[in-house]
Amino acid sequence: TAIYGVTTNISLLHGITEHPAFQEGLTHTGFLRQYGFEETQRDQPLPQEVLLAAACFDLAPEVEEKGHDGLTSKGATAFAVSPLYPGGRMPISPWTSGGPWHMVGEARSFTYRYQGNEHRVALSPLTSAREATWNARVDGEASLTITFSIEQGCLVLLRRGVEQQCLYAQQEKGATLVVYHGQSYRLAHRQPPDVGSTALGGHVAQKRQALIAPMAGTIVKVYVQEGEEVQAQQTLVILTAMKMEHAVTAPYNGKIKRIYSREGESVKGGAVLLEME
Repeated sequence: TAIYGVTTNISLLHGITEHPAFQEGLTHTGFLRQYGFEETQRDQPLPQEVLLAAACFDLAPEVEEKGHDGLTSKGATAFAVSPLYPGGRMPISPWTSGGPWHMVGEARSFTYRYQGNEHRVALSPLTSAREATWNARVDGEASLTITFSIEQGCLVLLRRGVEQQCLYAQQEKGATLVVYHGQSYRLAHRQPPDVGSTALGGHVAQKRQALIAPMAGTIVKVYVQEGEEVQAQQTLVILTAMKMEHAVTAPYNGKIKRIYSREGESVKGGAVLLEME
């Protein structure tokens, strides 16, 4: 069982304590801004392994449902990867081994949003291989050959050649959470179109996105109003938590649809602060 814990800024605190200036005692109120920690928080890199693990984890239930006789290890009993099956693996039978996963090269793609950017992972099975081998492509880059398995319902074992990575994953409402090297990454799923908005007048629905509080805290500043046009990366709300300020920025150019929180209001982690379109 993996205990993921609450959302925190532990990665920021770790970076601060490792900085030479902090270790020399050269701290002041402008420390974060001077040494670029504010930008680091907004532009935290997303490891490729995190995207691969998320896609493999999200793919597993479909593999269980449709069957895939390539999901086996050399010399091992045939198993299908399944986070829902005790031990993480489901024995394959003739009743579960049919379906399109026997078609070499058929791809399944996943789209995730992280810090305002969309990332796409495509996985296609190479069932002609002796092991459960997959062709993976992340954000259109060069393809990779990987194998993976899901153990205990949350442990993703990701292998590329002789290199093996161990990550933890779980699904929550509208997202896949991945823990890698002690850091958690929340990868939001692409949301389906607003059917009601699409139906009205036959117009194509505009994309909407709810911006949430990264952790529990107090709203100290709201820079925008409902109906206001904003630019990508523009600061919309300032939240203070753990004696630090956190900026909530616009993920793309758009308009403020609705504001749910006001200055001075205390909010819980994950609470919707405002909605954009």
